Amino acid sequence: MKFFDFSNFLESLSKIKKRNEIVEKLKNIFSNMNYDEIPLFIELSFGKFENFLKKELNIGISTVYESIKNLFEDVELIDFSGVEDFGDWVAKVFIKNKKINPSDFNLKDIYDEIKKFKDLKGEGVKKERVERLKSIYDKLSHIEAKYFTKIIIREIRGGIKEGLFKKAVALYLNLNEKKINELYLKSGSFRKLFENYKKGEFKIELFKPIPMMLAEKVESVEEIFYEKDTFSFEYKYDGIRVQIHKNKEKLKIFSRNLNDITESLKNIVDKINKNFSQYENLILEGELVGFNNKGKIVSFQDLMSVIFKKEKENEDLLDLKIFLFDILYLNYEDLTNAPYFKRMEILEGVKGKFERVKNIIPKNLQEGKIFYEKSLSEGFEGIVAKRLNSIYQSGRRGKLWFKLKKVETLDLVILEAFWGYGRRMNWLSDYMLYCLSEDKKSFLPLGKTFKGLTDKEFDEMTKRLLGIKQEDIEGGVRVKPEIVVEVGFEDIQKSRKYESGFALRFARILRIRDDKSPLDINTIKDIEKIFNKLHILWFYKVEMNFGEILRIEE
Repeated sequence: MKFFDFSNFLESLSKIKKRNEIVEKLKNIFSNMNYDEIPLFIELSFGKFENFLKKELNIGISTVYESIKNLFEDVELIDFSGVEDFGDWVAKVFIKNKKINPSDFNLKDIYDEIKKFKDLKGEGVKKERVERLKSIYDKLSHIEAKYFTKIIIREIRGGIKEGLFKKAVALYLNLNEKKINELYLKSGSFRKLFENYKKGEFKIELFKPIPMMLAEKVESVEEIFYEKDTFSFEYKYDGIRVQIHKNKEKLKIFSRNLNDITESLKNIVDKINKNFSQYENLILEGELVGFNNKGKIVSFQDLMSVIFKKEKENEDLLDLKIFLFDILYLNYEDLTNAPYFKRMEILEGVKGKFERVKNIIPKNLQEGKIFYEKSLSEGFEGIVAKRLNSIYQSGRRGKLWFKLKKVETLDLVILEAFWGYGRRMNWLSDYMLYCLSEDKKSFLPLGKTFKGLTDKEFDEMTKRLLGIKQEDIEGGVRVKPEIVVEVGFEDIQKSRKYESGFALRFARILRIRDDKSPLDINTIKDIEKIFNKLHILWFYKVEMNFGEILRIEE
């Protein structure tokens, strides 16, 4: 498949709102492609590759900009008005320079060109990276340049999610949803799925991380009991979810995103090997939790800061423990198709000195509520409820697992709104949220959200925002401080990106508060109080800048 045709196809998909229509188009294009090209098509569509990570390419917006600046004259005179993202701006530059003819690249050519950046190292590498990008861009048309840019800087936002690709692949291979989920789980990636399907052999491979099973959010214990089934209720720890693969003396630990984080967790590798030495091989899942010198669980943010920072001098100050909650493989036996209650029994028998997450099987609603409230009172995030008869499936499937967390809420005002992507492209659907300053004379930013509203509400909100527009800004509008929203969130983090010094994590709009004025919203003092309540402050302070550690102070 030509990269030009691929780029035009993604462009057409970005304008489709109906999920079933996207799936049908994907299935049809798979049917017209060579079998071995399909995994490449999927990886390029995601901008995510099995054989290397984006960070290994070391390509950012500034590198792309420099290469294009070297290719064309007066690039800095081309502004960002009317574009949705950096890829759109690149296309705008190419159109202005009449670069519209298709290149000779096919999908494999582009993949190979991208992969070459992984091996660029040593003195003068930045200059070589820019020159190589310039050489590639020089051969591309405007639409190819747009999607090449989106791929290498991971700006792909066409609305194509993993689940839609699974549905399309299932239709293409004539498989039902249950079967495609099982094959994807055992393969670990679309690339391996197609390889295994060709060979007719599907089995779990040690050290190939299994895409993790996820829980759906609910708002109450009653919602779980409404399902009229038997569940295991488990404490939800504020830690790092890990998947442990062991084969004899070899051991690897993978994160929720399936990244190998073993090197960052050397302190606990020996403990795992020693505890499970009697088993030849296994795959476990659990929650990695850090305890401070007073035996208190540290927050997720502080745990991440210590484990993944470049300087490791404070790691010994943390006591790391893994609380186990699942077993997927034991001594060459695949357990993913065993019901959860059976996996719990097996885990109980093999856990040794490791602890399982705290759990019960509630007999009734009242017992479930008491367990949930107890988890909160002991400082945990909430609970995860798992059907006892559920098999292990990647992603969120069939309401098998649920998570219930106490939701903190804030009343905030919208001052800026941005046009969305994909199916949201015709709506102002990305909102910058502000709180009041301490003296209530100004507003301070806390970050963006596009979550919480229905399509109908997006449409109505767009009309309201345009009605109070003060001025156009890059990608959106600035509005009068009139629309107050109640916002739920999972955490507040320190941020040097925003003037407020804080950023909301996983914010979502719960409802529009037309009964409140902008002077009734929460202040920065409220934000600080909630931050201090959510985060256990201990003997060191970590200052962050876009997730990178700057320094650690006693």
